Amino acid sequence: MNDSKIILLDIYYPTNIKVAQYKPIIEEWNKLISDFASMNNLQIINISEILTDSSDFTLNIEPSDTGGEKIVNNILLY
Repeated sequence: MNDSKIILLDIYYPTNIKVAQYKPIIEEWNKLISDFASMNNLQIINISEILTDSSDFTLNIEPSDTGGEKIVNNILLY
């Protein structure tokens, strides 16, 4: 486990209007994650910048097949 790396993921912003009310909370959380990563020399994959289209979501909030694929591809590319 000495060669393990911890990579953080931020939280994505669902595009559906029904959950838009939570965007300020998510923004605050993502800022806390960013600050924590900076203080602890950790890396972040910003999935909030990856999942941006309504087609990236299903059931208003869950990543769709395409959204999930985007997340996986970015983890693999990291």
